[in-house]
Amino acid sequence: MSEETRVSWPVWVESLEGLKPADTAVVMELARLADWRGEVIASVAWLAAHAHVSERSVKRALARMEDRGVLVRRLRRRRQRQGANLIRLLPVETGADEDVDEDVRVYRFAVPDVDPDGPWVVTGDNPGLREAVLGAICEEWVGESMAVVARSLDKAVESQFAGSVHQGMRFGGLSRRESKADTMGWAWEVMRLNARGIAIADSPWAMWTRITRTATLEGRDCLPPEGVSVTSVEPGLVPEGSGLPGALEVSAVGLDDFQVVMSGLVNALVDAGMAEPLAWAGTRRVTELALAWGESRRQTAAANDSRLADLGASKACARAWMTLLIGSRRGTKAPIVALGSEEVAERAREVVEAFQPTT
Repeated sequence: MSEETRVSWPVWVESLEGLKPADTAVVMELARLADWRGEVIASVAWLAAHAHVSERSVKRALARMEDRGVLVRRLRRRRQRQGANLIRLLPVETGADEDVDEDVRVYRFAVPDVDPDGPWVVTGDNPGLREAVLGAICEEWVGESMAVVARSLDKAVESQFAGSVHQGMRFGGLSRRESKADTMGWAWEVMRLNARGIAIADSPWAMWTRITRTATLEGRDCLPPEGVSVTSVEPGLVPEGSGLPGALEVSAVGLDDFQVVMSGLVNALVDAGMAEPLAWAGTRRVTELALAWGESRRQTAAANDSRLADLGASKACARAWMTLLIGSRRGTKAPIVALGSEEVAERAREVVEAFQPTT
């Protein structure tokens, strides 16, 4: 979300239309845990328990919303095992960008220019897509079957391929129009290179979507964005003695700002009995408060914070959480960076014992 239009994630959920009840329940729980970027670390089991739906319903809801472009998912590892997924909510950008009729700067592979009024295959009609692709192969991609496939892609890009479109917007720096055109180009290239495999798949639409998503993820990362160059800098030339620009002006912290540094703290909380989604969400919020408040106010700010309270943290728990992170105000308790593993584990247990979940 841009700075001018940013709203809370729960408010954003209210703007979504056409969601099934299970989808709404799941995305509301995600919104409750999300950082300012919309990132959440949450397991299927957690979402099922707190959205009051079955795990099967959660999986289906996540798949539906990912296909629609509401979110994207990424697998994580925790101590060499599969951990809770990293989920990123994706606000739909609308406005003038949709109405401006101008040249699009990204169009990686040319999609054929065909009559838009001809027949096309709806998403989910796997026999229809299979027939069109096999026909295009027989016609060597110069006949009406080719046009059917091209029109089908144009109709499906904002629904079937919505995940790739939004990935380009959020992680590739593209506008909606640019990412849509780029995704169509990749999807067409994928079809031309894998047509026979897509046609004989049990679900041609799913196969086409999956290969396209892989291609866009790999292809968009292979080169830096237009106009961006990367050069090495001699370490001796980097000035010392001053903080980074804006280092003390941070108003929001995202999960990717501290995942590596704070994973030890989160793991200690999880080992002490706290649910992993709460450990990540709470630690992120405590870090945010530590950056936003002065040294003498941090524990009080944590104790009075509504976000921590909403997660189920009592005032005592919030104070202990902040103390574990940055130490006590008078220095009688050291911060986590100065603690050994046994001390971290003991202090994490104090946080968990003071935790009072509301659900």
